[in-house]
Amino acid sequence: MDAYISADARRFLQAQIIMGARNDGFLLGHKRGHRLIVEEILPAQQGFFPSFERYIALNSLLNDRIIGFYSFNPEDGQTKKILAPFAQGKLYLDITPRDAKKLDIKAYTIDFDERFYLLPVKLKA
Repeated sequence: MDAYISADARRFLQAQIIMGARNDGFLLGHKRGHRLIVEEILPAQQGFFPSFERYIALNSLLNDRIIGFYSFNPEDGQTKKILAPFAQGKLYLDITPRDAKKLDIKAYTIDFDERFYLLPVKLKA
């Protein structure tokens, strides 16, 4: 499996850096074959969402387009909330800003083998 991030989605991530935001957020898009395609981002609160029920309501409102999550400079344990059954197979982007033009992005899918964990995947832009 690999992931592709659209130019618009990357620009919106860069815009967050310019604005000084360091939110967690959602990745919106779709899956095509073995590729997760990120078309848009939706900034959220730290910790992604306040409750599972609100996550379900948001995903329903967005026509099941949430394909993953992102964090800027995540702290240890920050991904614990998304290492869960509902998120298996979704994408997670760990983003380290270098400046407004350069983002170092590590991509993972959420996988399971006796426990949930982050499995590195290739990211194409």
